[in-house]
Amino acid sequence: MNKPEIIDSDLEKFLSKFHRYNEMMEKFLIFEFMQGRQNENVKDLTKNLDLDDEKQRDEFFSLSRKFSEQAIFYPQSFRTSFLAQIFTVLEHNLVDFCEYHHHIYKSDFSVKDLKGSSEIDKCKLYLKKACKIDFKNLNPEWSFIENVRKIRNLIVHQKGQITGNHRNWNPIFQFICSNKDIIGYSQGIEYMEKSDFEEFHQDDSIYDIEISARKLNSEFLKTIKIFFTKLNNEIKFE
Repeated sequence: MNKPEIIDSDLEKFLSKFHRYNEMMEKFLIFEFMQGRQNENVKDLTKNLDLDDEKQRDEFFSLSRKFSEQAIFYPQSFRTSFLAQIFTVLEHNLVDFCEYHHHIYKSDFSVKDLKGSSEIDKCKLYLKKACKIDFKNLNPEWSFIENVRKIRNLIVHQKGQITGNHRNWNPIFQFICSNKDIIGYSQGIEYMEKSDFEEFHQDDSIYDIEISARKLNSEFLKTIKIFFTKLNNEIKFE
C-alpha cells in the first residue's frame, strides 16, 4: 500500500491562497494609511500648528489618533487574527492526517484516544507512538510552530498580553529576540537583554505582544508547508 501524502495539492492550494490574501491585505492597509495622510493635509496642519490654539490642538490629536489606528491598531488586529486562523488550519490538517492514518493502517489507538492539553499535543503524541516520528528531524520548523502556538494562545486567551512571570516568558522572549524584525513588545524595550532593562522589568509587569511586520504570517505559512513535506518524508509504515 502506498503511503499517504500529508501535503497534498488541496492543502498547497489553500496555503497559497492564504499567502495571496496576506499580501493583499497588507497592501490595502498601507494604501489606506497613505490615502488618509494625503486627504487630511497633516503636513500643513503640523507646519502651522499654534500650540496656544485649543481648536488646532484638538484637531492635531484627533488626526494623531486616526493615524495611530491606521498604522498600528488595524495592522495588529489583522495580523493577530490571521495568525490564529492560520494556526487553526495547521491544527485541522494535522488532526485529519492522524485520523486518516488510524483509519487506513488500523493503529491500536486514534488521536482522539490520547490525552493532551491541546489537539496539537495529542497529534504529536500520536505521530511519535503510531508513526515513530522523531521530532528532532522536523526542526527548525517544529520549533517555530511551537513558539507561534504559545503566541497564538496569548492572543486568543489573554488578548496578546504576557507578564514577566508567565510560564512561557523565556521561550517567547527568546523567540522575539531572534525575530525582532517581525515581532516585539509594545513598550519598545523588547530587544534588550533582561539585564539591560532590569530597572523597567518586573515579574508582574504586563507586556503586549505586537506583530510589527507582515513577514511573521508569511513565514508561518511557508513553515507549515515545509513542515508537512518533511513530516511526510519521515513517516515510516510497517
